[in-house]
Amino acid sequence: MEKAIVNGIELGYIKAPKGTFIEPNEIKDYPAGEFSSSVQVVRVSLWQPSLVSPTEPTVRYNSNPGDTVIFSSSPIPGNTTSVNKLINIISEAGVEVIHGKVNNIHTSGHGGQQEQKLMLRLIKPKYFMPVHGEYRMQKVHAGLAVDTGVEKDNIFIMSNGDVLALTADSARIAGHFNAQDIYVDGNRIGEIGAAVLKDRRDLSEDGVVLAVATVDFKSQMILSGPDILSRGFVYMRESGDLIRQSQRILFNAIRIALKNKDASVQSVNGAIVNAIRPFLYENTEREPIIIPMILTPDEE
Repeated sequence: MEKAIVNGIELGYIKAPKGTFIEPNEIKDYPAGEFSSSVQVVRVSLWQPSLVSPTEPTVRYNSNPGDTVIFSSSPIPGNTTSVNKLINIISEAGVEVIHGKVNNIHTSGHGGQQEQKLMLRLIKPKYFMPVHGEYRMQKVHAGLAVDTGVEKDNIFIMSNGDVLALTADSARIAGHFNAQDIYVDGNRIGEIGAAVLKDRRDLSEDGVVLAVATVDFKSQMILSGPDILSRGFVYMRESGDLIRQSQRILFNAIRIALKNKDASVQSVNGAIVNAIRPFLYENTEREPIIIPMILTPDEE
């Protein structure tokens, strides 16, 4: 944005007396009251709050009561909460904040259609491939190329992973490769599957419940437990009734499962999950990950 201001002044698009624009870090060098007010225009990569934060010592924009701060671009989807927090902090400092939703301003960082046409007319490409934006945007860009004389058959709208083979006088689609997202987890790359990600999401949202019991399959008896441990699901000390009811349900489920002559650790584990999961959801409307742990006398 700073370069755009400089270019605009040099080309004559921005007409302002010398000294109107100063560096943000120079504001502190001017005595209070020397300006009737100052205006700071902030673009900052579509409002990435990590780049402009009044709580960070590296902040570049120092505002005083009576100043005006203009955010000249709209927030990236997903940053709205952080941006609103930033606006509140600046406003509480006595600064007037002008931003897109209130004042209907937005300065695009992308060229307009006429600028794109000008570029196409200057370059006069034989082959053309739009490379930025969603499909619908690339389709519009391809239409602009047709309007400027590029043959429709020489325009390629590609998907991620498509291969465009070029020679001195030709271009063609030459296959496809897998270009999906690759997850990096610690020192492992690309080894994280959908199941692992789902478990992590479930753990973060609903926590985990561990059900522990010691059983003797020969005598078909429950020797100890079942005990319940919870992490991230409920606060154990404040959920005594829920825990006790869960233990009774698990005791009955394990006892019934043991009566089966083919009872095994796997079958008892299944009985535990099937018995406790609907009960916990009915009482908490949450679905924690349930981990059964069946011990035998030999394992104690």
